[in-house]
Amino acid sequence: MMGARTKIRSMMLADANPQTMQQKHVADLRRLIILQNRAIIALSFLFAALLLSTLVLINTATTTTSSSLLPGIIAHTNDDRRPFWERAVERDGGDDGSMTRSLFGPEGKLRKRDRASSSTGVGKANDKQQQRRQQQQQQQQPQQQPQAQRGGKRGGGVGRPLLGTRTITKKKPINTTLEVSKCRYMYFGCPLFPMELTRLNISDSKSNYYYPSHASSGHIMLTHMSNRVSPARVNQDRVVLMPAYVYSPYTRSREDIIQSLNDPRDDFFAGVFDGHGDNGHHVSQFVSEQIPSRIASGMVKSGYEDDKSKSIDGGSIVGVFREVEGALKIRDGGSTANIALRVGNRLYLANTGDSTAFICTYQPPDYYDRQLTAYNKAYVMKKRDGRTDINGDEEQQLYLQGSITVHHRNVRHKPHLPLERSRIEMLGGRVHVPQLHPEQSRVIVHEDAGAHRGDDVGLAMSRSIGDKEWTTVGVIPDPDVAVVDLQEFFSENDVNGARNGAEKRVFVVLGSDGLFDVRKAEYVASHLAYGLFEWGQGWGQRQEDKDNEELQQVFSNHLLEVGKKLVDMASPLKRGAYRDDISFIAKTIELQD
Repeated sequence: MMGARTKIRSMMLADANPQTMQQKHVADLRRLIILQNRAIIALSFLFAALLLSTLVLINTATTTTSSSLLPGIIAHTNDDRRPFWERAVERDGGDDGSMTRSLFGPEGKLRKRDRASSSTGVGKANDKQQQRRQQQQQQQQPQQQPQAQRGGKRGGGVGRPLLGTRTITKKKPINTTLEVSKCRYMYFGCPLFPMELTRLNISDSKSNYYYPSHASSGHIMLTHMSNRVSPARVNQDRVVLMPAYVYSPYTRSREDIIQSLNDPRDDFFAGVFDGHGDNGHHVSQFVSEQIPSRIASGMVKSGYEDDKSKSIDGGSIVGVFREVEGALKIRDGGSTANIALRVGNRLYLANTGDSTAFICTYQPPDYYDRQLTAYNKAYVMKKRDGRTDINGDEEQQLYLQGSITVHHRNVRHKPHLPLERSRIEMLGGRVHVPQLHPEQSRVIVHEDAGAHRGDDVGLAMSRSIGDKEWTTVGVIPDPDVAVVDLQEFFSENDVNGARNGAEKRVFVVLGSDGLFDVRKAEYVASHLAYGLFEWGQGWGQRQEDKDNEELQQVFSNHLLEVGKKLVDMASPLKRGAYRDDISFIAKTIELQD
């Protein structure tokens, strides 16, 4: 008993010893730190696992969505990232202010007119045809795969080698992005849209993609999103191309669309719509849908489908632009509208805003210099380095061997132009014109105007659709309309039908200010002429070339490389410098018989 008491007393004395107590506290702290470290490590592993699983799920969802979109035409880059025919466009659709879905909507969610048309049995017949085509593709696919694996390498040409082309695996299935099943209810055409430049796979040597809706022997269109951060990381440009415009309603197939794209004699609608402001992408979306549909509606009402010789009154296009302005309910944003409409042997060019459009003629050279041919092909594929020569000009240049001439270039509606400035100032508006750079003039809205109270805000154009707070000071939607008689144009410019690559060619170009504020029209036209006519030295324009899908794939990919180079040359070299949305479209033209 005495021994136990002595032991307890010694323990109490040891606990009372400050040095012993300090050592005990240190040991406790060490144990606590070890536990905390273990907990931190465990939580880190848990967080990493959750992040990894989330990325896997996102990747799976993206892959699933992408695979479902690959058969579709194209997903335009915007804040939703889906094709706008598969989503509701949150806007006021009609004069009644009701919320509506996109005009280019999916089947099953059609407007009244489309429902009535599909109830006649035409839609059901097209459904059956589509199901039969899908069944045939499924039956043929297992038979084609072994052949593609056994196939060797061969040149892409038929009867002659292709210049500057890479080899294609024999009978290898082509990954194409054109499927028009969603277009069969559109009474005025199948709308095609450009792909965001960064999503193209043409530079991947392992890929075998074919983009017939974005580039062919008869056209090219591209878009590239800006590097802006505010108001949102969205592409505010909208570009649309409708081949075979108001032709063969409800009976369009993939083959018909490709044939029309490759045929410079077909009618078409092309448009570039450059949005600006907080809701600019919503405005350009609305305008890009409304203008082609309203023009087509007027053509159908006038009986154009029954009499192709009927022409369109230029005043009716002005009326359509005004109607779209009146139907627009979106505020805090606006859009340019620049369209090219071919009807028979007439070409209508209508522009509101500061986008650019023109017609260009290309005359091939008498012979091609091999050294320049090799240099130009290397120029297209080479990354831009920004080096300059002794004159300060950029060393990397395209040396077009043929010659080009720009015709019918539109007037860009800038506030400093005398006619535009007088109209604005008569209505009480104010125009600011920088002395050194008058092209950067602005229409000023004073601090008591619209949604921008407290600020003086400048609009970079004197005409637009939308921009409600600027309409009271003279910013109008009225376009300038030029009507070009193609027969007279071809005769005056010595274009003799352009039935082969050795004769003069004609094409029309439309682009947003993100391209033409940086590069002149002649610079853009030279690149596009090179891509359409010169890189293959006439190859690709013959009818047998156009009928060969494998050869058209090569042409499409090379033309898109030229388009990428043009965008690269229009982008700032300085890292962090602002780059606007860049969009353009070019379409070849020949006379109709």
